[in-house]
Amino acid sequence: MFNLNHPEGYHGRSLSVSDVVEVIDPPKIVGVVEIPGVGERNFTDFLEYTSFQETLRQQDTDYKV
Repeated sequence: MFNLNHPEGYHGRSLSVSDVVEVIDPPKIVGVVEIPGVGERNFTDFLEYTSFQETLRQQDTDYKV
């Protein structure tokens, strides 16, 4: 990401293997799945979010996103 597609506002050099990057933002919620009668589940990881939805589909469970 920092070698080819620099984020907006990043004007530094490309990063090397030995560079240290500090992440200061907390994880953001990428999705919420609500299962009627059970409740909501928040996801901060997109792959986990989509995997959970696929599992619910395979189990034929009703849910809302």
